[in-house]
Amino acid sequence: MIIQLVENTVKPGKKEEYIKNAKEFCKANKENVDGCLGAYVLTDSEKEDSVYIVNVWESQERMGSEKAGGIFLKHKASLKPYFVKNETTLLELV
Repeated sequence: MIIQLVENTVKPGKKEEYIKNAKEFCKANKENVDGCLGAYVLTDSEKEDSVYIVNVWESQERMGSEKAGGIFLKHKASLKPYFVKNETTLLELV
């Protein structure tokens, strides 16, 4: 199992718009990509400008599938206007 944790820094005053679009992205992953075991949008009360997207994958192959990539590209345009930068961490269950 792979956990893909992406910390997104959002533009000031744009957090709610980003969250709305991030939830749509997560929903699309859960409903359409085989091997996506869960997808979540999280916030940190100590980091006002951060929104986390967490995807739980069956395997690295499923995470890197053509279907997952296509959904990301489809939703990228709706996230980009509210986005400053991000950092991705991949965690593997041992």
